[in-house]
Parts: sequence; C-alpha cells; structure tokens
Amino acid sequence: MSKYIAKYEKQPSEVLPYVYTPQDDLEAGDTITSQTLTIVDASTGAASVSPGLNSESIAHGVLNDEQVVTMKLKEGVTGASYKCTIRVVTTLGYAYEDDFLVKVKEK
Repeated sequence: MSKYIAKYEKQPSEVLPYVYTPQDDLEAGDTITSQTLTIVDASTGAASVSPGLNSESIAHGVLNDEQVVTMKLKEGVTGASYKCTIRVVTTLGYAYEDDFLVKVKEK
C-alpha cells in the first residue's frame, strides 16, 4: 500500500494547481479554518528550497459544495521527487494530514 494519497508528475517550468479534498473525513457542518503545506525532497527529507519544488500559493474554499485546499506548485529539479504534506484544521478542532508525491520530469 502506498504511503501517498496521490502521485503526480510535472515539468520544471510548469506552475500547476493541486487540489486536496478532505470532504470524506469532515463531519456535517465542519469547515476548514487553516491549512499548511510542507515540501521536502522525497529521497533525503531535506526541506525543498529554490530551485526545488515550491508553493506559489495555498488557499481553502468550496468547490462543488466540497471543502477543498488548492495549492499552486512551481519549479522543481528534473529527476527529483518531492513529498508534499498537507495539513488542515477545522472549526470542530480536528486536524487532518495527508502526503502526496510530485516527481519533476522533463517530458
């Protein structure tokens, strides 16, 4: 079983949106109050810094009646993989955390 909820590929020059939907975990009436994104090199665990994968923006909102977090990711070194950890806190005081993998690959 994979430790990642999803795996993605992007090119170094692309700036792409990634959407996290914890909706299945949220109780009725619960909403996201804050979100954080941590990005590390998947092979070393070192924090990602430019030209590594970086977040241009991160925001929560509602999309199709579901609570979502949208992350806009940029840069990255060709051949490198990055572990992205998204953590959200809700109005009911719950905290949810998931990991996804982004591999940077020149296509």
